[in-house]
Amino acid sequence: MPKKKTIKVPTTGVCDFETLVTSKKGKYVDKTDLLYEICNDADQQLFISRPRRFGKSLMLSTLKAMFEGRRDLFKGLAIDKLPWEGWKQPTPVYSFTMGDVTGENYEEVKEQLGELVEDLFQQAGIPVPEKGTIPGKFKEYATLLGYSPKELDGPLRENVEAFGEKSGMDFAAAKAAILSWYDGYRFSPRNENRVCNPVSLGRAFKDGELKGYWETTGRATLIINRIAKAGKMPGDLENVPADAMTLDVCDAETLPMEALLYQGGYLTIKNVIPPPREPDGQITQSESYVLAPPNLEVRDALKRGYLSQVMGMREGSFNPLVERARRLIASGDWKGYLYESLFGLYASIPVDWHIKDEAEAKRYFQLFTSMTGANPQPEVASIFGYADAVIETPANVFVFEFKYRKSAKAAIRQIRERGYADKWIGGKRPVTLIGINFNPKKRNIDMPIVEPA
Repeated sequence: MPKKKTIKVPTTGVCDFETLVTSKKGKYVDKTDLLYEICNDADQQLFISRPRRFGKSLMLSTLKAMFEGRRDLFKGLAIDKLPWEGWKQPTPVYSFTMGDVTGENYEEVKEQLGELVEDLFQQAGIPVPEKGTIPGKFKEYATLLGYSPKELDGPLRENVEAFGEKSGMDFAAAKAAILSWYDGYRFSPRNENRVCNPVSLGRAFKDGELKGYWETTGRATLIINRIAKAGKMPGDLENVPADAMTLDVCDAETLPMEALLYQGGYLTIKNVIPPPREPDGQITQSESYVLAPPNLEVRDALKRGYLSQVMGMREGSFNPLVERARRLIASGDWKGYLYESLFGLYASIPVDWHIKDEAEAKRYFQLFTSMTGANPQPEVASIFGYADAVIETPANVFVFEFKYRKSAKAAIRQIRERGYADKWIGGKRPVTLIGINFNPKKRNIDMPIVEPA
């Protein structure tokens, strides 16, 4: 069978358009039709926001070549057939990259930005104004940056097929696996299209392996510092409520945590909730959103390396705890996980982080157990209430109840009295009840109780 001709997708962020299109080792996934629309639709300024590693610098380099009239670089691309004015009237372009801004605080960043702007004015031969504002507006082009599922079917199809051959999967299975790891970013409530992180996808094609590449290319220090300063982990990251006003805040110092995680790429739009209508048909509120991590890659980043950094631990010292817990659960040794690993994981919480109630104690249990790949489902409904967590495997069902400053016996008693496990009793899988109590004096859990249903 002849070797498939695949596209070398950038793995470290190719920022220069000319380098990419003239290289025999790579291929540009054509976005020039969208860039053409942007340039003809924009009145003055545009602000396009995307997380890091989504090709913003490459987009700006492409625009620069377009405006400079470098038509030779666009042969065979969509814009080559369009009536682009830049071919007849080249325009000087002055640009800079935020990668040159390395300040560690607001004043340093402000000073460096000022130097960049002054340099641009000098390049253009324009006197530097003493004061003024930079108005802008935002219009969403949802698939401009990142790769859409359609592009996996199109220009990237052979890459997906080659990846599947390495992994023993056909095209459909390989595409589904890739999308579960790197897709899911939705950048507009008006547009349901979702895209993959292009650099992570390129690394996966190169290595032939699905794993977390996004976090290894650089961590969002601002977010880590904010969470560490708050002294607690965020709540349920799978269903984060937000509204347009919250997400539009741009001040990094006052930015709500959910907005910070959204703008940093750790959360994306999961659902859009339409505004309620009054009896007379009037709409008096704006729409709201539900945010969640976009894919498995980001979930892995949140649960592993990201967490170890926030908690002030070296990843090398934290990961062995997680890996041991993972092995115990994979082997079916749930008692070993509960009686050994879970104690060590709770003991890793920084001393100045205060677990003040049952909700926070449960949050860490969810987080730690999720890191093992066990996928605990929180707040599972029954006739008389909600189980704190349920874990279902092909061979077993585990029902958890948490207490704070009470007892594991009380937790087991509540599971039985409220019938949290009833829907599984009598099925083919054995059902196990697990009661856990967090003891604030010990800053750890008491010995859990594990009983058959």
